[in-house]
Amino acid sequence: MLWCNRRWFLAGAVALTGCGFTPVYGPDAQSNLRGQVLVQAPTTREEFELVRALELRLGQPNQAQYVLDYTLTITEEAVVVSQNQVQARFNVVGVLAYVLKSNAGDPVANGTAKAFTSYSSTGSTVSTDQSQRDARDRLMVLLADQTLARLAADMAK
Repeated sequence: MLWCNRRWFLAGAVALTGCGFTPVYGPDAQSNLRGQVLVQAPTTREEFELVRALELRLGQPNQAQYVLDYTLTITEEAVVVSQNQVQARFNVVGVLAYVLKSNAGDPVANGTAKAFTSYSSTGSTVSTDQSQRDARDRLMVLLADQTLARLAADMAK
C-alpha cells in the first residue's frame, strides 16, 4: 500500500508544486475576481438567491472590471410516484449559462453550470412549498459555487 505511506504523499505534493501549479485563491493569484465583478441584476426570486450567493463569494464590486451576464433555466421533474399515482418526490434541475465580459463588452470567459436538488411533497401544502423553496435556494448555491470555480480556473489560464 504505497498510498498509505505519508512519504509518497509528500513526494507527490512536492512534485506538483514544481510543475507550476499555483493556488487559484492564493494571495498572489492572478484570477482573483473579488470586488471586480458586477453581476446582472436579478428579476426572479431564484435569480435573487443566485446573485446573493455569487456576491457573497465575490464581494460587492468597488470598481467593477467585469460584468457577469447569465441565463437561468429551472425545471422540475417527478422522480417518485406512489402506487396511487401521487407524486411524492421531485428533482429541481438548474442550468446556468454565463458570460463574463470586460467593461468594454468583450467576452472574457463563458460556460454552463448544471446541478440538481430534490424535495419531498409528502407533507402538508405549507411544508411542501417550503421544501420546494429550500431546494431551489440550495440549487442556486450549487450553481454559484460551480460557476465561480470554473471562472477562477478560466481566469488563471
